[in-house]
Parts: sequence; C-alpha cells; structure tokens
Amino acid sequence: MIAEPKHIRLMPVFTPDTKAYTVNVTNPRKVGEKNAYVAYTIKTTNHSDKNFNEVDRRYSDFDWLCEHLKSVYPSFVVPQIPEKTLSGNFEESLMAFRARELTRFLQRVLAHPVMAEDEAVQTFISAGESEFTARRNRKDGKEGFLTILKQRAAGLTSTSRIDNDPEPWFTEKADDVLNREVLLTQMVGTTQKMINQYQAMIKKYVAHVASLREFMDVVTNATLKTAIDNQCKALEQSKELLEDIVCQLTVTVNGNLIDYIHELQAINAVLERRVPLVRAYLSAKNGSESSALSEAQSALDTFSNAARAEIEQVTDLRRNDMERFFTVIAQAYKTFYTLNGRRWDDALGHVAPAGPAATQDAINDADGAF
Repeated sequence: MIAEPKHIRLMPVFTPDTKAYTVNVTNPRKVGEKNAYVAYTIKTTNHSDKNFNEVDRRYSDFDWLCEHLKSVYPSFVVPQIPEKTLSGNFEESLMAFRARELTRFLQRVLAHPVMAEDEAVQTFISAGESEFTARRNRKDGKEGFLTILKQRAAGLTSTSRIDNDPEPWFTEKADDVLNREVLLTQMVGTTQKMINQYQAMIKKYVAHVASLREFMDVVTNATLKTAIDNQCKALEQSKELLEDIVCQLTVTVNGNLIDYIHELQAINAVLERRVPLVRAYLSAKNGSESSALSEAQSALDTFSNAARAEIEQVTDLRRNDMERFFTVIAQAYKTFYTLNGRRWDDALGHVAPAGPAATQDAINDADGAF
C-alpha cells in the first residue's frame, strides 16, 4: 500500500475539466468469500442541480460501461479502464491502483459533453443496484454498428494504419500514437527503476538510524548524544521525504503516464474502428457500382470527420497536461531538496564547521545519495 505523502503534496496533473461533475471512486473492498469480487463506492456530485449520488459498483460493471460506450460511440475516444488480472485481485495495492484508474475513467467520461449525458452513464452513476442490473441486462439496438464493422473487416488484418488511406492525416496520427506509446512505456520503466532505487535507500536509512540509536544508548557525553539524535532525526526526515518521492513517482508520474498510454490506446482503437470503412471505400472505388462507392464514401466521411475532431480535441488537452506534468515533477524535487537540505543544515550545525561550503560538504558526506 502506498503511504500518503507527509511533506510533498501535489495537485493531480491529468484532471479533465469536469465542471459539471465531481466524481471519485473510493473504498475498494473484497465482498464475499466464495465467488468473491471487489466492490467500489462511486461518489458523484452534479453541480448543475447540486445532486449527490453514492452507489456501489464492481469491476465488471465498469467493463460493461466501457464496452457500451465503444459500441454506441465508435468514433469517440472512449477512455480505458485498468486491465483484468488473473490473480492478486484482492491485494490492497492493486485495489487502490484500480480505484484511481477508475476515477480517471469516470472523470473523462463525465467531462465529455455527449458521453456524460448518455442514459447508461447516468444510470451507472446514480441508479440503485436493481435498476442498474436491469439496464445492464438490456440489449442496445445501436450495438449493430460494431457488428457491421467486424463483418467488413472479416478476413483482413486488423491495423490502425493503411498506407493508401485517402486521408493521410490518419496515417500520420497512427504513426504518432505508436511512437508516443513506445516512448511513454520506456519512461514508465525508467521511473520504476528510480522507485526501486529509492525504496532500497529507504531501507538503508532505517538501518542506519537503528545503528545510531543503539550507539547513542551507550554514549555518555551529552553534546555528542545531542548531535547523534539530531542526525537520526535528519535521516528519519530524509526517509519520509524519500517515501513522499516514491509516492509521487508511483501515483503522479507513473500513474499519469499509464493514464496517457491508455488514452493513446483509446485513440488507436478509434483508428482501428475506422479501418473497415477505409477498406470498404477502397474496394468500392475499384468496383463498378457508383451507388456502392457513394455509400462507402458517405460512411467513411461521417466517421472520419467525427473521429478527427474528437482526436484533435483530446490531443490538444493532453499537450497542455504534459507541460504541467513536467512542471509538477520539478516542483516535487525542488521541495525535496529544499526540505532535506534545511533539515541537514539544522542537524549538522552543531558539529559541522562554519560556512556554507563546509556545511554543504558535511551534508554531502552524510547524505551522499543526493
């Protein structure tokens, strides 16, 4: 379980503009023993009418809503939910991670002017269990669209990129999405290595403090005893600051990077849903029936125009988020070094030589990792 930060608190980075709603997925918990599942509490406030709702949903309910939105709005960038796992579903860290990811999912859905007002979405965030179950079990007539796309794509290799696409913008976007996902995945791996290193340092700090405390028990000189105690307190705060950094790297950095990767995957899913329409158009173009070509052209244009507008809007919002993302991380490290240095200044002031340079040398000797 990730500890709450004690010294370094940062605002969320990728928070959609949900002025109409405030939503939070909380209290993940195991329900039952045989056929056990994880339940989540969804707390939603509609600011337009000041209406507050609190409902319980399970992971499969979120999965149903996500698939429903993809089916009804195939040209929309539908946010993703965390992937299913075969084991470890009841581990506290995984349940907490999923709660954060599911909160982001609903934030993005409720920030969308069309999806937010979808009848199934409104039922999901407000209806009681029996009403929601009845809605979930009801078939949607609009689901046939994806079936049509799948039929058109039958026997063809699924891809989001077609070299002879009549609209080059979509080819360029498919390449851009792929490159971004590769880069962000590498960043997640690098961040995880940093997290592992910091966690190892935390263990060393704990062991060092324990050794100093044992030594202090046998020291009789009051001045030395005070100096050791001050250094122990400095090391303990350094440990707490490192724990805060680990929390921020896990939640703010990797959590948001993974969120961005999921959004790129959602964009790619839209591009993939467009592929059967492109292939149908190219096939009709090579045929002899003008009516078939006109129908294919109309279907492709309708989907492409809606998809392009949706993707451009999401991309523009994310561009601003990425600028804010790096600013927030820089602020976290600035706070870390400022507080850590200040505490060591206080601790070593009793024993270190006077002067800024000498004090810095002492800090570096005592806390060489930084």
